[in-house]
Amino acid sequence: MVKDELYKSKYVKTAIYVFGGVLGLFALGFVFKAVNYTAYNFKNLNATLKR
Repeated sequence: MVKDELYKSKYVKTAIYVFGGVLGLFALGFVFKAVNYTAYNFKNLNATLKR
């Protein structure tokens, strides 16, 4: 009984870590894309304003 509970909690912890890691990677990718997009648009905007 105790062993089962321990195994379950260990499994749940692992699942949470894996899920959190995947979510973190997605979030990082999204932020990276957003920053790149913003920088690109900012460059275009500056080029347009300079004309």
